[in-house]
Amino acid sequence: MSNRPRPLPLQPAPPPPGQPPIDPDATAKQQQQDDAEDWEAREQDRLLPIANVTRIMKKTLPENAKLSKEAKELIQECVSEFISFITSEGMHKSTGAKTKKRKTINAEDILWAMQQLSFDNHSDTMRVYLDRFREWQQAKTGKTAKRGGDRGDGSGDDPTSPTSDQGGSASASASASASGADPTAHAAAAAHMMQQQQQQFAQLMQQQQQQQQHHGYPPQQ
Repeated sequence: MSNRPRPLPLQPAPPPPGQPPIDPDATAKQQQQDDAEDWEAREQDRLLPIANVTRIMKKTLPENAKLSKEAKELIQECVSEFISFITSEGMHKSTGAKTKKRKTINAEDILWAMQQLSFDNHSDTMRVYLDRFREWQQAKTGKTAKRGGDRGDGSGDDPTSPTSDQGGSASASASASASGADPTAHAAAAAHMMQQQQQQFAQLMQQQQQQQQHHGYPPQQ
């Protein structure tokens, strides 16, 4: 056997003068705590903000009802997983073999995914919402284009000034009067269309509540 001395184990470097010695156990514990905090931060990035989830939950409860922290976190996990579930299914349609390998998932893909996953009641409700949202977008775009046309007649007014807005409205009313169109009739037709959409939406919500009661779920307030 060799009589060479065995190497001594490595020792931590001594602390700088004036500082307490370093505790290896405390250092390892602090590292574990930092790793746990990093994991929790990454997990929260995957979930919806719990404040938004809590606000939605409270809208369906009486004013005197309270929510536990466990209930909030459970719903937070559920809705985040639901969004990932629907989006993943919608991706199959946008990247399927029968499509042109689209890179964008649109609203139709989401509605298709909800139907494929047997969320027909929710997809019908979302269809009504999507139609109303698109009509609102078209009306907003048409209104913006009309204002731009009224301001493009050489008046040179500031689009952000109140006087320019009033002038554009006045010119639009004058054009409507000259062409024989009645602004009141247009407003009444728009109100009637909106009322029909609201009635359709209310009927869908009523059907959804009836089905929930049939399956034993409590009715929403």
